[in-house]
Amino acid sequence: MANEIISSDASAHNNKIGIAFKERGELQKAKSCIEKAIELSPNFAAAHNNLGLVFEELGEVQKAKSCIEKAIEINPNYSIAYWNLHSFSSNIDEALTILRKLYKIDNKFITAKIMISALQGFKGNFNEFDALLASSDSNHPYTRSLKWIFSLPKLPKIFFDRWDFFNFATELSDKSRPFYEFGVWNGTSFKHLIKTFKKGFGFDTFTGIPEEWHNNKVGTYSAFGKIPKLKGGKFIVGKFEDTLPKFFSKKRPLASLINFDADLYSSTLCALN
Repeated sequence: MANEIISSDASAHNNKIGIAFKERGELQKAKSCIEKAIELSPNFAAAHNNLGLVFEELGEVQKAKSCIEKAIEINPNYSIAYWNLHSFSSNIDEALTILRKLYKIDNKFITAKIMISALQGFKGNFNEFDALLASSDSNHPYTRSLKWIFSLPKLPKIFFDRWDFFNFATELSDKSRPFYEFGVWNGTSFKHLIKTFKKGFGFDTFTGIPEEWHNNKVGTYSAFGKIPKLKGGKFIVGKFEDTLPKFFSKKRPLASLINFDADLYSSTLCALN
């Protein structure tokens, strides 16, 4: 019994450290810690779920999906794991199946409710979304965003996984030109894109966001000043309002693709301008 308690505590400790490393963007360290947690406690559902999130950050989608499915196998009522799993769906019907299971388990999971109504809308049935607009959840950020999407003359193609989205976008791009990325953090997306375009420009402070964003404090998403070293990548360090005017004071090559991933409205607006 004592050994089981010690093992359980050590597993939880390793999982917690792994999450901390993930939030810092140190993905390999996060992976090692969470794998150790699972080694100590093979049926630790949260650790399997968190390992899946790390694999997703690393771009290893199938491993990510398998880990999260394992978490659900261990704990069939693990609502957040269902939410994470739906982001690996290959189509709307698959996502709806997963989200409905989630909402049956937890009918207070509001984002699942909103997403179900949205996906039904994409299939041409707006009954649930119209009911949402008439409810107290009409001002939820997801609801407001979807209201705007449904106002468009043509609905966009849905991608549940960002890597699929990136691959779709690159297929439409001129691969002879470099890409631009505003918000680099640990360079995961940059590494994915550089494989196709061979040259890219990345803009970031590498010390985290310069102002609070929702529940994220100043300095969140910091790379602690560590700038990626990637062949073909050129990184411009500093706040956008300081670096962009100077950088674009000279003629620069047209972009093949631009990835706006700065999180902050102010930073994104600056980059767009």
